[in-house]
Amino acid sequence: MDGTHHTPDAHEQWLLEALFTPGVLLGAAHAYGHDPAYPARVTAVEEIATVRVPSGRLAVACPWPPDDDYDVPPPVAFELAERVPPGPHPVEVAWYEAPVLFMDEIQDRRQVAAVRLRLTGAPVARWEAAAFLPVGSADPGGHLGTDDHGRRYFYDEHQCCAFADAAAWPELVEPFRQFTLDAIARRPNDGRGIDYLHDHAFQRTSSPARAADLLAFPSSGITAWLGRAADGTPATVLVLGALEDVDLVPGAAAPSRDHE
Repeated sequence: MDGTHHTPDAHEQWLLEALFTPGVLLGAAHAYGHDPAYPARVTAVEEIATVRVPSGRLAVACPWPPDDDYDVPPPVAFELAERVPPGPHPVEVAWYEAPVLFMDEIQDRRQVAAVRLRLTGAPVARWEAAAFLPVGSADPGGHLGTDDHGRRYFYDEHQCCAFADAAAWPELVEPFRQFTLDAIARRPNDGRGIDYLHDHAFQRTSSPARAADLLAFPSSGITAWLGRAADGTPATVLVLGALEDVDLVPGAAAPSRDHE
């Protein structure tokens, strides 16, 4: 994620535009062998929280420590190379519904399709893969890699990402680190310092001293997209959610479920 600028291809462009459009069919769910009769569809877009970024330095990373390091170091923050407007920014989630196979039964389940941080009220004129400051050889709790398009990404074992003020990162991730330390030591921890939203799907921490926040959310793999306004200024940062169980099909037609 150290960020060669990459513009989306046709499939990615469709996805970035479709994710926050209620009613759009994203493709087929994986239930019953990727059967297209089980569609995944965007159902709603909802503002769920505000993240304060007083420093103008935005971190996009998983707040949980890596599972395989029993010293439990603080997780490394990926910091956006470009500064964002200081202040509070709304966070919006796009929800999708898709059938999932659970205990040999098909059930409709609402999941996170994508999460975006709105930096301004301007519409996005163009997208690019976000560029991040170098983090050296540090492993941010996942497996660093470069995809076929040259984008930096990592797969995080916690399947989690967060938007946060990078200047306050150590304070903001400490409750996650303390939870992990207590779990290893088998000490009780009720998640103190962490606010849980939407049935624990989202976690929020705050730094009163810095008036800064962190909001964590489900993500199956982190490639952040930066949306720019027509004048080139950053308008939105978007991260994909839990889409690992969906076969994405641009322009998919609504399938029939007459066999049910």
